[in-house]
Amino acid sequence: MVLTSLGYHWLNGDHSWMFGLNADNDSRPVNTGDVDTYIKGANSVSDNRDVFFSYVASGLETFSNSWNFNAYSQVPIGDVEIASILKIPGGIHIT
Repeated sequence: MVLTSLGYHWLNGDHSWMFGLNADNDSRPVNTGDVDTYIKGANSVSDNRDVFFSYVASGLETFSNSWNFNAYSQVPIGDVEIASILKIPGGIHIT
């Protein structure tokens, strides 16, 4: 797993508001092993698979004594419709 983050925060002139920006890159392998649990709808879990998930993210935030605002976004990189480890159609949930 590799997670790389970069962020910066600063205060306005009278220190009544704080602002922030950030950017992230997250990459991780998902390796499967033997499974002995029956899962409804799955014919076989014997085909072990290695898949790789990667995404970039960014965020904005601002704070004061009475307000707090955060905005955050994640965008997958590469194939976002990957067959799951159980050969049941799946993918990355984009919010």
